[in-house]
Amino acid sequence: MKLHALFLLSLIGVGCSPQATPNAAAPDPEIVSKLEEIIALEERAVKEQQLLAELGTNDAIDQLHAEIALSEARIRLAEEQNDRATITRELEAIVSQTKSILDRAQALTEEGRRSDSDRKDVRIALLEAEIRLRRHRAQD
Repeated sequence: MKLHALFLLSLIGVGCSPQATPNAAAPDPEIVSKLEEIIALEERAVKEQQLLAELGTNDAIDQLHAEIALSEARIRLAEEQNDRATITRELEAIVSQTKSILDRAQALTEEGRRSDSDRKDVRIALLEAEIRLRRHRAQD
């Protein structure tokens, strides 16, 4: 259920972010500051998940979700700053992280520890991430 809810949240953001455009106005410093704060909070969440993984108290999927949230925050800042290279790099990271989650979900499904619907949700999230990356690259 937790996996399902996390992917639904990630899917909501997949097509909702504005696209960076060439010759855009200078970024609003207040917005940049707030986005940087969000990134700092997401970085802290990733570190917490890494620590929990070292302690053996969480699943690798939790850490990957934290990394995806960090990538999404970095994308929002890059969009504000019209930094297409960072957007590309972070979208590639999301595709890679989502593939890792799919592999893990597949293994857990085969072990009978996750439902097939969880795997379906992850597959949909991967397809959405790949579409998003392809659309971004097509704008170059």
